[in-house]
Amino acid sequence: MSNFETIKHKLEQFVKRYYTNELLKGAILFFAIGLFYLIVTLFVEYMLWLNSSARTILFWTFVAVEVGLFIKFIAIPLAHLFNLRQGINFETASKLIGNHFPEVNDKLLNVLQLNQNPQQSDLLIASIEQKSQELQPIPFKSAINFNSNTKYLKYAAIPIAILGKENYSKFLKTLGFSIINKNMDLKKALQPYISRYKELIVGSEDYDELYKWEAVTTFQNNWDLTANDLPTILGSAFPGNNNLSPRTHLHR
Repeated sequence: MSNFETIKHKLEQFVKRYYTNELLKGAILFFAIGLFYLIVTLFVEYMLWLNSSARTILFWTFVAVEVGLFIKFIAIPLAHLFNLRQGINFETASKLIGNHFPEVNDKLLNVLQLNQNPQQSDLLIASIEQKSQELQPIPFKSAINFNSNTKYLKYAAIPIAILGKENYSKFLKTLGFSIINKNMDLKKALQPYISRYKELIVGSEDYDELYKWEAVTTFQNNWDLTANDLPTILGSAFPGNNNLSPRTHLHR
């Protein structure tokens, strides 16, 4: 294998590593953006109580966005990686390598341009081989650093943090929700709110329908369908002469 053929082989390896890196970065961004958009979609549907048509539109919009993200971040890099779609050429790759290695600079690009010269003389071929030999020790693939993708992990951490149990609870609390332990007795869980509501209506001078709640409580404490003396039970269940008493709705 000539020195120039070795350079071409190293350039092919660089291009594959380049698109492998693009695929790795795309996978992180697809996960981060896709998961965050899913959370937003579920939140919108939950908060707005959308009807069937609106939910259908929301669902297909979500599908379209996720498919678009998959094509951009996963499918296209895969197509380039397996040569199903034309990607960067050797000239572009040589510029990327030259930017990373100062000692390479434009030498690699010049070698490629010399090889494209239609007038291939012995002197030109010898010059290409000499320049190619000088470039052989340069590890082209190391111009691509997979560790550079760690900076994108912070974007993936955002939806993961939202979905975390404690952080998700804090997120809901900032929106005004109260988090109740699902194993807690419902009556016990609601008791503080009921007590607070009672304090508000009892202490309010503008609330003039307290008698309704008192009447309901009296009814619950006295009504008994199994009793023998239903008229007496009825009188006990509906005391007084308020507008909730059935006696106020009877006509002679």
